Amino acid sequence: MLGGSAGRLETIIEREAEAGLVVMGKRGASSAFAAGHLGSKIERVLRASNKPLLVAPEQFVVPTRVVIAYDGGKSIARTIALLTSTPLLDSLPIHLVRAGAETQEHRDEMEQAVKLFEQSGRAATISLTSGSPERVIADCVAGAPTSVLVIGAYGHSPLRNLIVGSTTTSMIRAVEAPILLVR
Repeated sequence: MLGGSAGRLETIIEREAEAGLVVMGKRGASSAFAAGHLGSKIERVLRASNKPLLVAPEQFVVPTRVVIAYDGGKSIARTIALLTSTPLLDSLPIHLVRAGAETQEHRDEMEQAVKLFEQSGRAATISLTSGSPERVIADCVAGAPTSVLVIGAYGHSPLRNLIVGSTTTSMIRAVEAPILLVR
């Protein structure tokens, strides 16, 4: 594990080869002065790093459940591949949540993910809920406050995220639980 709140981006990237996971606090060094703001280095580290990034809230609680924000994209496929091939979060129950329309295609995609977990010896449950991803996922995590949220992070270009926003950044702001981000 490699902590990054005090280090420069270059130092974190240089040392990540020694780590399986990068861990950063949710708020930066000036959090007392900017209570609602994220640390300034989270997005930069995540975009530059090849390792999963665990963003820890100020009050950390040991997770008892994994909530995976499922969107059917490439980054969530990489995330599921990581979780099914490593002992990371191995002993915790898994729940996949998807925001959007209840369609057969969405249900089939999620059932495929459940099968991948079953093949690795783990059980997973699913839920499809209409609404914005930010609200649906935040509500799901809030309903089980000892969850760790897992997100396939930043599926779009930095330019697109600047123009239309980022679900990843919104989730980091909205959720008061540990968040594991995988690119």
